[in-house]
Amino acid sequence: MLVATWVIIILGALGYADDIVLIAPSPSAMRKLIAICDGYASDYDIIFNADKSKFIVFVSPNRRFLVKAMNSCFFILVVI
Repeated sequence: MLVATWVIIILGALGYADDIVLIAPSPSAMRKLIAICDGYASDYDIIFNADKSKFIVFVSPNRRFLVKAMNSCFFILVVI
């Protein structure tokens, strides 16, 4: 008998050279990732350049209410 097993892996960050990409399924998850990066930067005397930082938001039609909460930020919006 064959039994299927599902494994869910959530990848929260990608890095290459001196660049990092944070990936989160929600604004609260992104805040947690940023807090982790902030703590790491504090521990290892790293300074993140906010002028070079950007974010992109993918929004499904049923979650467009999130866009209003982010109107004061610069971002690229992709509606799926």
